[in-house]
Amino acid sequence: MELLANIFQYSGMVIIAFGTLCMIFYRDDLVKLHFAGVSDTIGTAILLIGYAMKYPEHLIKWIFLIFLILITGPIATMAISKGFYEKTQKK
Repeated sequence: MELLANIFQYSGMVIIAFGTLCMIFYRDDLVKLHFAGVSDTIGTAILLIGYAMKYPEHLIKWIFLIFLILITGPIATMAISKGFYEKTQKK
C-alpha cells in the first residue's frame, strides 16, 4: 500500500510539473490557462489520493479536500478565462 501511495504522489507531482513546463513554453494565454487548470486540478487530486492512501486515519478530510479541489479548480479557471475573454472583446 505504501508503494502505491508513493506512485500516486510522484505521478501527481509529475503532472503538476509537466503542466507548469507547458505553461512556460506556450505563448497563447488561454492555452496556458488550460494547462494550468487541467494539470493542477488533476495533479493535486492524484497527489491527495496518494496522501489518503498513506494516512487513512484522516480519510474523510482527504476526500473532502479532493472534492473541493475537483470543484473549485475548474470554476476558477472558467472565471479567469471569462474575464480574459471579456477584456479582449472590449478592445
